[in-house]
Amino acid sequence: MLSRPWKKKGAPSEKGPATAELFPQGMKVLYQPLKADVDIVFVHGLTGDRERTWTKNGTCWPQSLLPGEIPTARVMTYGYDAYFLRRHGPVLSHRIRDHALDLLNALAASRAKGEAEQRPIIFVVHSLGGIVCKDALVVANRGPEQYLHMIFESTHGIVFMATPHSGSALADMARLPMQVFGLVRSVNSDLVSVLETQSEVLERIQSDFLALVRSRATLGSPFNIICFYESLPMSKMGIIVPKDSAILPGYHCGSIRADHRDIVRYETTEDPGFVDVVSVLQRWVNSNAGQLYVLREAKGRFLRFLAFPGIEARRVAIGNPAQDTCSWIFGTRFIKTGRLANDSIARMASCG
Repeated sequence: MLSRPWKKKGAPSEKGPATAELFPQGMKVLYQPLKADVDIVFVHGLTGDRERTWTKNGTCWPQSLLPGEIPTARVMTYGYDAYFLRRHGPVLSHRIRDHALDLLNALAASRAKGEAEQRPIIFVVHSLGGIVCKDALVVANRGPEQYLHMIFESTHGIVFMATPHSGSALADMARLPMQVFGLVRSVNSDLVSVLETQSEVLERIQSDFLALVRSRATLGSPFNIICFYESLPMSKMGIIVPKDSAILPGYHCGSIRADHRDIVRYETTEDPGFVDVVSVLQRWVNSNAGQLYVLREAKGRFLRFLAFPGIEARRVAIGNPAQDTCSWIFGTRFIKTGRLANDSIARMASCG
């Protein structure tokens, strides 16, 4: 949490000459089973790190502890430069949407390389990482690229860890060092402003994501969602993300007896926070993630069988339909004679 940016061993200190600080970026596989049936993807928050965020006393629990509990999951962690200021060197000018696109591209590349495009995905996201994840899924659903849309379709669940869905004290905490040091040229104010309680960007992402969740539920393929919130204050800082901001109304939530930083750091399998989070992951994986994988693989085979050269060009070349085209399907006479049951219609819609 608000810690010093990661540096390569031997790099100059902050008191030394100005230099661009290195940062572990992109997708890293922490555990690869012989045959995976689900991808669990970890995304850190503001000033976080793809491994240190999840590490306590040398134990990176997604790598050391999680595989023993869910051995059929491929475990990955994503790193992105979410630092809003530095004393030396440039600060990345990325906004939330930029980070969301980078996450999608990195995840798509990793899944294509492992021939796992149809595999279910479960996200475990901390703080700002939850906002990035939500925006990434909105982009994946709306975009024309099929390989990105597949990420949206494959998402099986999201574990939000102290995510400021409606803003938090992180914005005020970030502005204090900005004012003290006066680092005008080394500040990413856009990244900080998103965390304000009245942020239009935050409201837009929340609204778009909830609409997306409702849409998936209507099609019979709802997201699994749970929100964990911190119950202990950080020293001299208090509660960073209050409960009312960390939860999503209508979805299951729970507290973890830890502050904003330690809510995602566990040292042993007996840690209560680890038990709470892993029990959720196990339940989701054991419920219908495997069945979902089989169905999506079958759908992929059907689509590849029906494909032909120039299919995308043909779709673009199709003209607008004539007025009332196919309206007869919804007529009373057709429904009576065709005897289409409601459950059959629902199955047809969900296959789309």
